[in-house]
Amino acid sequence: MAAVFYAVANGTTAALITALSAIVLACALWWGLMSWAPRVVTLSAGTLEVAHGPSSERFDLTDPRTEIELGDDPTSRRWTAEVVRPNGSRLVIKSHQVRPQQFTELVERYRSTTAIE
Repeated sequence: MAAVFYAVANGTTAALITALSAIVLACALWWGLMSWAPRVVTLSAGTLEVAHGPSSERFDLTDPRTEIELGDDPTSRRWTAEVVRPNGSRLVIKSHQVRPQQFTELVERYRSTTAIE
């Protein structure tokens, strides 16, 4: 808002363009912030659900056909887990979206239960 007051008080074209640019930038940043939705990962009773805004995907970890690859080192910031979707594309879960050590333990528990059955 200070840029608008300065532009009106100054009255030059350059000041008005600067003020308008600042307003447009602020609106764009606000829109980006309001439309951003975090990815939410939940794991319950053998079902992995990944929600992003209004859409979500579910994967049955007890189903041996569900392909999931876990990173080697869950203590690494570069750790990822990849779930293969039915169409062959991959859903990547990054270390900042879950607690990698806990997630790895739970996935391995559900996968070992599947192998026993």
